[in-house]
Amino acid sequence: MSQPVDPSYVAGVGLEGVLMVAGIWLLWSKVVRPQARAQRTPDRLTPWPGPPSDLLLLLILAFGGGMLFPIIVNTVLRGHPVGAELRLLLMAAAFQGGLLAGVAGYHLGFGRSREEAGPLVTAADLRQGGATMLIALPLVYGAAALWQGLLTWAGLPLDQENSIDDFLAIHSPALRLAFVFIATIAAPVTEELIFRAGLFRFLRGRLPGWVAVLLSSLLFAAIHQSLASLAGLTMLAAVCALAYQRTGRLGTAIVAHALFNLTTVVVILLGVNA
Repeated sequence: MSQPVDPSYVAGVGLEGVLMVAGIWLLWSKVVRPQARAQRTPDRLTPWPGPPSDLLLLLILAFGGGMLFPIIVNTVLRGHPVGAELRLLLMAAAFQGGLLAGVAGYHLGFGRSREEAGPLVTAADLRQGGATMLIALPLVYGAAALWQGLLTWAGLPLDQENSIDDFLAIHSPALRLAFVFIATIAAPVTEELIFRAGLFRFLRGRLPGWVAVLLSSLLFAAIHQSLASLAGLTMLAAVCALAYQRTGRLGTAIVAHALFNLTTVVVILLGVNA
């Protein structure tokens, strides 16, 4: 006797399918179609304003904070035992908080100029970021499928990202909601500030464009410590970098990254790709 179909799973697959179709249409109409290529506007991204030592300082402060804050939190927790789920959440928050504190410290104390005038995310960024996320989906899923097929052929394990494992290990609704906030707000902001506004922008003025995109995207994917996710995350980062380059707005990349993470969370909760 066949097992009953889970409505949540069907909803998740349906959501993925709708988003994929929308993304393929946008990819064709806004990027691939000859008329779209002919109407492309010049890139608006300004060069990195400082010397290489500025980028090195940014990375030291950001990743130094990302390592220091979890150590501090872990030290405090030794004297105040908490549940395993809360510990996971606090350590994730400490890492992202440390990254953000380091980036903020750099821009407040050493930044030569503001990245952009005005708010970090505008209404235009919401529209452009939403379109960018949809365009990224078929590319990310396609790259991930090909890469994971190659890993399977080579007999290598298909491990999940640590963040996905941590999310699945949390069952408290309140703690899950807090984890979703970290994944969809805190992480996209900090990671885009470091990898797109920092590393990619620096490399773009010193290397051929495709090398700057590929190198910064590979490094972004590598910090997630998942071989199975390497190609998909590299593709996501590349699309965000190209969107940032075209619009000159980091907010567009932040919104695209945040919506991609939100989509991933939703389909996992619906039982897809869990």
